[in-house]
Amino acid sequence: MPEQDTLVLDTYAEALADAARKTGRLDAVFEEAVQLSPLLKAHPELPRFLEKPAIRDDEKKSLLRTVFAERLSPIMLNLGLLLVDKHRAGAWRAILNHFVDLIERRRGVFPGRVETACDLSADEKEQLGKALEQFTGKRLRIRFRTDPRLVGGVRFRYGDLMVDNTVRSHLSELRARLEKVKVH
Repeated sequence: MPEQDTLVLDTYAEALADAARKTGRLDAVFEEAVQLSPLLKAHPELPRFLEKPAIRDDEKKSLLRTVFAERLSPIMLNLGLLLVDKHRAGAWRAILNHFVDLIERRRGVFPGRVETACDLSADEKEQLGKALEQFTGKRLRIRFRTDPRLVGGVRFRYGDLMVDNTVRSHLSELRARLEKVKVH
């Protein structure tokens, strides 16, 4: 499913939130989504299997029940089964991530992303996170990512805001200014 199909993600994330809230298990389902999403990323063969049209839906559902019946709550298992029925099982992880973002926004925690040229220590991440929360005035859940192409510095994204304080960005700006200089 294309990433830009946020209407579908919104619909499933809202439905999951409603079901979890009605059963009084919102916190538990939230924690389950936080744990299941990286698992689905680490094992992409499962979503690929669930997307294969050559495999019958009842076989896919049987596999989900066998693998997850004892490991997932009925709400989360039913979401997986429903996604198989609707031929959207490949979007399971994206829906879980969307659900987590939705619940965190309702709790006053907003997603942010930090990119650095090299890995940061846990202490550096914590200090940077606190500084960014002060800068934005919001509680943030920051996802850290490394990108060696940045050379050095930090790139931060939060909502529509992007702060690019990387060496690569500064070099690009310098190049643009130098190209504008007329030399006779």
